[in-house]
Amino acid sequence: RGEALPLAEILDRIGNDLRGEIAGVSFKRKRDRWVYEFKVIGASGRLSEIYVDAASATILKREER
Repeated sequence: RGEALPLAEILDRIGNDLRGEIAGVSFKRKRDRWVYEFKVIGASGRLSEIYVDAASATILKREER
């Protein structure tokens, strides 16, 4: 239906921007859009959650844990 890009395409577009090793991915409906939520372990060993708009591959938010 065109509401979301495949995960492989999202990773092609923003993989380098994640800056770390992907530890998990979830796909959720948030408000009026589909969002990929990546859990990423950075070089320092800290966990980040990165939210990506599934339709445009735009990073919406990055949270450090």
